[in-house]
Amino acid sequence: MVSKSNFAPVWVETDYPDQVIGVGEVTLGEHCRKKMSDASKRKAEKNTLVQVACALLNSGGGIIVAMSKNKDYNYTKDGIGQDLEQGFGDLVKPSLIQDHFSYLQQGICLLIFVKTWCAGLANNESTKARICSAESHLYKRSGTSAIQIAPTEAAELQKKKKETKKNRDRQEEPPAKRPHLSSSNQNTEIPNPVKLFCSKEYVRLGETLGFGEDMHVELKSYEGKSFRNRLSENLPKYISAFANTDGGFLLIGVNDQTKKVVGCGKDENPNDIQNEVDKAFQKVIHVHSAHCEKQENCKYTLKVINVSGESDAHCGYVLALEIEKFCCVVFSENPDSWKMDGKKIKSLEAREWLQMMTGTDPVIDQLCQGFEKELSMPAAPPQCKPVYGLKGSARLDALQNTLFPVQTAGINGRPETLCTEMFAKYPNLENIMKPEGDRGVLIMSRSWAVDLDQEKNDEVVFDALLISENSPPTLYTVVQEGKPDLWKHARLTAFQLKQNLVNLGGYTGMICIIPKVLECHSGALIPREIRYSDFNLDVCYPDSYGSPDIEALLRSLVIVLLSFRSCLSDQLGCEFLNLLTAEQFDILHSKYYFEDFRKVFVHGLPGTGKTVIAAQLMRKIKITLHCKTEEILYICENKPLRHFME
Repeated sequence: MVSKSNFAPVWVETDYPDQVIGVGEVTLGEHCRKKMSDASKRKAEKNTLVQVACALLNSGGGIIVAMSKNKDYNYTKDGIGQDLEQGFGDLVKPSLIQDHFSYLQQGICLLIFVKTWCAGLANNESTKARICSAESHLYKRSGTSAIQIAPTEAAELQKKKKETKKNRDRQEEPPAKRPHLSSSNQNTEIPNPVKLFCSKEYVRLGETLGFGEDMHVELKSYEGKSFRNRLSENLPKYISAFANTDGGFLLIGVNDQTKKVVGCGKDENPNDIQNEVDKAFQKVIHVHSAHCEKQENCKYTLKVINVSGESDAHCGYVLALEIEKFCCVVFSENPDSWKMDGKKIKSLEAREWLQMMTGTDPVIDQLCQGFEKELSMPAAPPQCKPVYGLKGSARLDALQNTLFPVQTAGINGRPETLCTEMFAKYPNLENIMKPEGDRGVLIMSRSWAVDLDQEKNDEVVFDALLISENSPPTLYTVVQEGKPDLWKHARLTAFQLKQNLVNLGGYTGMICIIPKVLECHSGALIPREIRYSDFNLDVCYPDSYGSPDIEALLRSLVIVLLSFRSCLSDQLGCEFLNLLTAEQFDILHSKYYFEDFRKVFVHGLPGTGKTVIAAQLMRKIKITLHCKTEEILYICENKPLRHFME
């Protein structure tokens, strides 16, 4: 068991075939959370849970394990706490909390089950963002305010920036609306109150400005000893807002209500003020679009105006800061958004966040007119790539019906040849793996680990995936005899399959894969001899995980098994996947096994996919026979093709 003291979120080993993140001790339940005397502690617990939930939402889903500090905690009676619920709700807006979160209590542990996020733009749910985020840290001007852009607006902001890039020349805008401090433009622009004020060297304390706040002007006082802190904390927000909108002026040392000069930074040196402003501009994050010609930072001009009081006494300064409109996007700091990076939680940097948020399918042009889209990137979970099939070949639905047909009743075994062979050899397995009164498909493989590009375990006779409508998908690993490490192998294979179904195949429902290990001759279930666990948790999922959408799940499985990286990806500048044809899949999965055949000949005309099959076969040979790369010889007479294969 792990220590019950607080610790940072960590990946924990349990018997669950899933991503499980422990968050240590948390005060749970509305009553107990309201009684917490330390508000910062309450906020820290909420932020940790939101961070982990966001990472799992963006990475295929998983489970959060929180140990209750209050030992009499009862989820059914106490709930989780209004602030925690609000944090989850804000994260998945406009979806409902129950669409993505389920809860189970085991002892003092509360298990929070997190389903993958999906924007679902293909269903016209355009109010959803591509990925989950707590805060974007992107700002824009709205009237007289700087407001944070919702993550759902990031793609629209990027789109508008691209549309107006050709018209970014400032001289095309009305001079009266867009004053400029530069002396080079003074002869071509109409004087205005903002510009006249900013041209002064001195102003009087209490002097009233002849203008107020608007979209291009923000007034702030920043009086008092906290001047530098306020400057450092708040400047990035206003830089982002003006740069992302239309540019403008931030005047510090002026009361925004009375419009009177109050001064600021009385005891500061103007050079130090300039340094603080420079630091703020260095702190903000500039993200250029891929085709932007201006790879430079946001431009600005600072004028430090002296403020004089009675008898010309020094009363501080007014900082007149002009921020120019930026060609692309400026963040005040990196967004509050996370994903899983292996077994660690990774904070997304602004550039990666924007790329994921604005990700789209490749533009169909002459390079890929021969393909048809099967999985759209905006309509899939965050980690998915777009998937295409050859135009004129079987579409995804047809492939699913051909390879994994679902009968109106009973379990359909696929591939038939392997099922017949294995059940004839091990007759005690058939009844256990084909429950009566259910509807679904049993999909056998010599090794599901190999099918998922994982190392083959030589102790495994075969694997069988049972997908039925009234229970969670079950992965049976059939072995000669039970060994302690085989349970770990079965669990990891089930976990990898679940992740692939979501992050590669695009399945968006609540999904888990339950591993079971069977002895091949008796058909008996082999119990876990050693628990690979940091927590003594039984593998139990909420009822919502027990009724999968069979057809949708099988379509995702088709993508998992038939997809390969497209050779056009490099030419188009973005990665996408192609699907094998049913005939190619049959060659790779249904007919030939390396244990039985020493030679395989594949005949076909140019362009029919022989190279694709060769690449897939070599990968399977390497994994199945535990080969090193240098132990596989590939002979190719076509130099461009050889270069691609390398």
